Parts: sequence; structure tokens; C-alpha cells
Amino acid sequence: MKATYVQRGEYIDIVPETDVSAGDIVVRGRLVGVSKLDIKAGTLGAVATTGVYDVAKGDTAFAAGDKVYWNAAEGKAAAEGGVLLGLCVQDAEASLPTVRVILRGGCGGAGNAGSAGGTAGEAQSAPAAAISDVVLRSVTEGGAWSGGDANANLVADLTGIRDAVNSVLSALRARGILEDE
Repeated sequence: MKATYVQRGEYIDIVPETDVSAGDIVVRGRLVGVSKLDIKAGTLGAVATTGVYDVAKGDTAFAAGDKVYWNAAEGKAAAEGGVLLGLCVQDAEASLPTVRVILRGGCGGAGNAGSAGGTAGEAQSAPAAAISDVVLRSVTEGGAWSGGDANANLVADLTGIRDAVNSVLSALRARGILEDE
């Protein structure tokens, strides 16, 4: 068996070892979620892995787009350290008690400041450029359906798609949306 669909992923099931209160941030390794309801220890419950939440923070200022980490020891959002919670979606001055965060779909982690190969400006334009560059030669340029060399054009198509996907993944890593494996 390769894989069997289980659920959409906006929520994941957990059985916590200790009681969880509504609004608690739950971390399991690099998996991060927010409990919307109270969950008793040892009972099945669910935590949200997507959505936008106002999260308690210290006296740190955040700008929209900044990475937001969860410092479990302090029970607050932080600008570094801890597990990556998500991205700030609205500027938050240091004097504010919360920061508005869009969760990373459960995929927390140490995050990264970028990836090798290119500047942040290049990474930001890469997804659109990569997607627009994908051309299916096997269909449009004398390919399989118009008498061309179907195998050669298919290989060229797959190579182009691979390169485009890799470019998009590189840009997502540079923005901290994905982390390096």
C-alpha cells in the first residue's frame, strides 16, 4: 500500500498526555496546532493546523511576513528559537500583547533564513517565472499528437516541469514557507 487518504489536514487528531485548554498551542516534534476546544488528557481531540490566530507575545515587534516562533517554555510567540509557528500577517508593535499569525499547516520546525542560490528578490519572482516557463512540447510543438518525436518531447516536458517545480520549491524555502530537508 502506498497511501490511503485520511483527512484534509486543517485539523489533526491528537491524544494529549496532559489536559489541553481551548487556545493552547500544541507541539508534537515539529507538528504545530491550536486547540479550539478543551481536550482531557488521554482522550481523542483535534487541533487546528491552519488558520490565522492572535498569539500572545512578549515585547518583540513583528512586521507582516516575519517568521513567528513558539517558545513553549515562556508560552509566547518569539522572533527566534523554538518551533516555527507561522508568519506574521499584520504588523505588531512591541507594546501590543499579541501578534497575528497564519499557521504553517502544521509543518513547524526550526525554519531557515533562506537557501543557497539567489537573493530574496530573485526568490520572490521565481514561482511566477517558473510556472509561466512550463511548456508542454509533446502537445504544442509538433509533439505526440502531431507526428513529432513523442519520447524526446515527453522527456523535455518532464525536465522542464521538474526544473519549474524545483524553482518554486527553492523560492518557498527562501521565504521560510518550506524548510530544507
